[in-house]
Amino acid sequence: MDLFVIAREYLIVIYFITVLAKKKPVPVLDLELDTNRTDTEKVNNNSHLFEWLEFDNRFDCIVGITVDDKPVGIGILIYEDFIITSANPLEQYLEKKDNNEYTDPKNKVKIHAIHDAFNKSKVLNVGVITGNIAKRNDVWIRMGFNKTHSPIHDLMLIKIPEGQVKKPPATNQREAFYLTPDFDSYFTSGWTFAGFGYSDNYHIAENIALENTLYEDSDVADCDEWIPRAWGRFVCLSNVENLEGVQSGAPLFHEGGLRGVGSFALRKGKESILVFTDYHLYTLFSVHKSSLSDTLDMENNTLDMET
Repeated sequence: MDLFVIAREYLIVIYFITVLAKKKPVPVLDLELDTNRTDTEKVNNNSHLFEWLEFDNRFDCIVGITVDDKPVGIGILIYEDFIITSANPLEQYLEKKDNNEYTDPKNKVKIHAIHDAFNKSKVLNVGVITGNIAKRNDVWIRMGFNKTHSPIHDLMLIKIPEGQVKKPPATNQREAFYLTPDFDSYFTSGWTFAGFGYSDNYHIAENIALENTLYEDSDVADCDEWIPRAWGRFVCLSNVENLEGVQSGAPLFHEGGLRGVGSFALRKGKESILVFTDYHLYTLFSVHKSSLSDTLDMENNTLDMET
């Protein structure tokens, strides 16, 4: 091999080394894996499944909901023994009865409430589950990825034994609490909602890390321009943040109280809205205005809309 060939091959090698050195590294996602626990602990111990906001305990009234240990939804502790959530994520896993009750014969549904730290939780026992099954079956349009969701009366009430949660703590202690009249001072302006999976595709796929979003009064949309009245009564927000959607069961707070429960999102061209079932139109009224026991039929656990 002559010197010319050797020099040419040497220059080619130098060229590729230079190109590779200038190439930008492929970005990777920092998943913040918990390396302090073994794989067995990660599978068997789901006390670290959900994460609440690390420096904000106003949202500790929110619970995560799993089916077969898979995150499927979110709920709000509206009284010491009741959780309100969306019916859509859970209905497919439950059996329906004639008296507007659902049964969970295999005990698949679990409620996860914050306990001790922002990334720790405890499992609450699940009692009677009720909804407006009769009226939800009377629907002419189905929504969602598998076309099984109904926009009508998209609420579900989950009973839990008393004594598992308490009133809001006086300190920064991280414990689940139920809504009380004192909750009025937590959110004083705008419309605030939160969820474990809604902001982008990654957040939705993970469905475990709580985030919150604040919208202004000017962001409220006219539901009648988007939704037929036959679907129900809703609170609609223009999707000014261009979020992927709203999590089913997500709480919508306004002027300190619970105003809506997340149901679905609608898109029309480049515009979209986030839709919350109007909680105020139901007889289980917000506890920040009256005692829940005065407005909820405790014997029948009704979810009837006020007319």
